[in-house]
Amino acid sequence: MPTVYTSFIIAAFGALMISFTNLKKLNRLTFLLLLFFIIAITGLRSEYVGTDSLQYYLTFKELNNMALTHAYATRYAIGYVSWTRFIGSFIDSPYAFFFITASITLSIYFYFLRRYSVNVFSSIIVFFCLNWTLYMVAMRQAYAMMFVLLGVPFLLKRKLIFFILFVIIAMQFHSAAITALFLIPLLKIELNKKSIAIFCGVTIFLFFSMNILWLLVRTFGGAYAQYMAGDYDVGGTNFINDIIIKIMPSLFIFCLGYWGSKNNASIENHFFLTVCLFNICIAVIGLNSVIFTRLNGYFDFANPIVFSYFLASKQIKKFSVRSLTLLALFLFVAFFTVIQIARPEWMKISPYSPFWSPVNEYGLYATQYFW
Repeated sequence: MPTVYTSFIIAAFGALMISFTNLKKLNRLTFLLLLFFIIAITGLRSEYVGTDSLQYYLTFKELNNMALTHAYATRYAIGYVSWTRFIGSFIDSPYAFFFITASITLSIYFYFLRRYSVNVFSSIIVFFCLNWTLYMVAMRQAYAMMFVLLGVPFLLKRKLIFFILFVIIAMQFHSAAITALFLIPLLKIELNKKSIAIFCGVTIFLFFSMNILWLLVRTFGGAYAQYMAGDYDVGGTNFINDIIIKIMPSLFIFCLGYWGSKNNASIENHFFLTVCLFNICIAVIGLNSVIFTRLNGYFDFANPIVFSYFLASKQIKKFSVRSLTLLALFLFVAFFTVIQIARPEWMKISPYSPFWSPVNEYGLYATQYFW
């Protein structure tokens, strides 16, 4: 695994151990250092790190070199085109655009974690091992997620109009952000054994009734509907692999978080637990469809937060909670490490190379990309 990733993981574990000392000023400093570290990793990468980074690199140049009317006629959403053109009016380097994107989107996500996590450093480790690749691979979706996260505090305060406005803005970067509207009914669900059973039953039904979902996609799916008739919409790379890398980690997190939050009936806890469960359901349904796996990005933001609930567990002794938390985090690190070593082609973030020394390990070329 690249040294840069290993260094971040070690630093994050060090920050976690410091957090147990309750030294608030030191905790703030380590939080900021981790934020700067991950922004540097993400923003200073070359165009060959991340499956779609080369495409975004080329897109930045193309959108800023063509006429505005032609730029809006491309397949990219109006908000992303407008933002790219705005940044392009000041700078002409795609690498600078990478850094700006990483700085904005990751700062919002980190402060979101800090606001709602029981222990932000445990959440950062989970985020890095499970969710961080989104910010390396899918920049448009990262922007869309940023606006969804900005709207969640309004949702939790029942200010639905403001939340919906943020979702509408998110859709201007990535049309699939409309699925974030499902967060509204999820807020109203009381999570208990009965509701969990209903979630499971509906998921099993939809898993075996894909035609119903296809009808919904045809009706409301926008750009996603065009994939349905082609070869793009197939199952994942391997059914068992998808269960291992998408479902099992989320299920493990949900179980730990559900156990750890038994004595905490706050609105936020119930909401993030429900979102975590909904994310698992989408992943199960997505075993039959690549399209639906893309929707996980709008709900897996809850996973790192839910994991942190275990640190608040009163079911076992405090020392045991911390020890078991560290063990679970080491499992996530092992999970991330094995994927980078055994299957680096899945996300193409390994090997890592900075923009001043790009390495085209996977033979990526401009001819692969088209409008």
